[in-house]
Amino acid sequence: MGYCQLCGKFIKTEKGKYLCYDCWKKKNKKKNTNSDDNNNTNNKSKYITYILKINSEHKHYIGYTNSIKRRLYEHRDGQVKDTKGLEPMLIFFEIFENKEDALHREKVLKNMNNYELNEVIVEFKDLIRELNN
Repeated sequence: MGYCQLCGKFIKTEKGKYLCYDCWKKKNKKKNTNSDDNNNTNNKSKYITYILKINSEHKHYIGYTNSIKRRLYEHRDGQVKDTKGLEPMLIFFEIFENKEDALHREKVLKNMNNYELNEVIVEFKDLIRELNN
């Protein structure tokens, strides 16, 4: 069980499958209609949706960016008002091919309650632990 990576809907999933049927269908339809664009995906930027844990409080910051290194520097350097002086730590991220999908996922994560958000984070940590073994 888990959550669809694009829409955030809770799904019963097989290992390695993280899209609900509707999102999978929409993504495959885009691939088939834009075959010329798919040949150039290596030249395009990737977008990252991420969650930061704020150490001094039990809060999270959710955002998206096209440069995670730059954005983490901005958070830690105090350039972001919401995390200034709070020692943010990266605890979750997902990579997307385009800005729209990353922005959509950010909105889905921001609309989750704390229990749902913690389930997504725990699932991510479990995946990292599994990959490291």
